[in-house]
Amino acid sequence: MGQSPPSTDYSLSVDVGLPFLRAPVGELNIADQKYGIGRGLCTIRCLHYLHKGFAWWALYWARTQLAYEATGSTYEAVASEDVANLLILFPRLDNQIAIANYLDHETAKIDTLISAKERLLDLLTEKRRALITHAVTRGLNHNSPKTDSGVILFGKIPGHWKISRLRWFVKTLEQGWSPQAEERVIAEEQWGVLKLNAVKEGQFDDSKAKALSEFLDIPIDLEIRPGDFLVTRGNTPELVGYVCYVSKTRPNLILSDLIYRLRLDESKLNGKFLSFFCKVI
Repeated sequence: MGQSPPSTDYSLSVDVGLPFLRAPVGELNIADQKYGIGRGLCTIRCLHYLHKGFAWWALYWARTQLAYEATGSTYEAVASEDVANLLILFPRLDNQIAIANYLDHETAKIDTLISAKERLLDLLTEKRRALITHAVTRGLNHNSPKTDSGVILFGKIPGHWKISRLRWFVKTLEQGWSPQAEERVIAEEQWGVLKLNAVKEGQFDDSKAKALSEFLDIPIDLEIRPGDFLVTRGNTPELVGYVCYVSKTRPNLILSDLIYRLRLDESKLNGKFLSFFCKVI
């Protein structure tokens, strides 16, 4: 097992000392140089009758066993005995080598395909964003006369478009209520409160909710309804500022205090358009 040296022994310079590694439970790698390791890691050195390449793949398969052994409330951990007692299959050395070489070769091909797919997904995501940006800032008529908006963020916009503050199209703006709730499936007739991840990247997911006790005095004026425009206002950085327009929803869901609800004057501002606009601006 590794150690936790005092903070005075650490340096951010790559030219000083020995590289020091940390990792979550179950992650594997083969050292390509000398390293120092933290308490969250252990090293394994194989005896001559266990090929290290095969050992890596055997441990990769067997590491799910560690999930049952991991303990800890702040972070999960396993003991060296847990690692030593992992069950692995043990063929002859020549079979180990053949299996390790086969898996190295075949998984490398799959990893190459995954990388290509991930690159394609990145390109499609960027194309999607560009498509939305162009539509909400330039419109659908590519040949319409454009004028300088006077706002760097918008650039040139269709000549007949106007720039206004959102407040002029908002009838009401409110935040919800977050009573003590339970993480369990909510029956159709039961009340629930929205979780933050119910609002994500322009999409509304009414299954992301916690159950409320039947003994609570539910403020039914906070019930989510079609036409609501939701904005997350708190919690982790990646969940702040997400928006969505509620086209449909199950009944008996209320707004939480970490989400704003806007009721729009949709005779002037379409909620779906605003949702797309907020995603790219």
